[in-house]
Amino acid sequence: MGLRAARLIDVAVLAAALPLFLATGITLVGWAIGAGAWTAQRLVQVVITLRAQAAADAKTTVGLMAGGMIVRGWLAAGIIFGVGLATSDEAGLSGALLFIATFTLWFTTSMIVRSFEDAPSEEGRR
Repeated sequence: MGLRAARLIDVAVLAAALPLFLATGITLVGWAIGAGAWTAQRLVQVVITLRAQAAADAKTTVGLMAGGMIVRGWLAAGIIFGVGLATSDEAGLSGALLFIATFTLWFTTSMIVRSFEDAPSEEGRR
């Protein structure tokens, strides 16, 4: 149960950031930019991961995962940069900072969770 909850740290960060944005008077457009960019790239990640898992050969899997990382980075940067230019510098900056904070916590947590998922169980060691 704990590992399952840890995989959703990104949702918790985005939810916790909303009251912070409201309390500090930071533009909500910034929160929407950061949360929207994060959600869009995570949806792309899910689709690409499912396709990679269904792939028949390793080259296709590696190509999809590597290409997916590049596409997700460009997608997020494009959303944040584009909406930031269209609205305000404050919105773009706050959206970018929210995205970076969410990514940092999600990535760190996913590395920790992965180490527990890949660890052999007590029965497997005997």
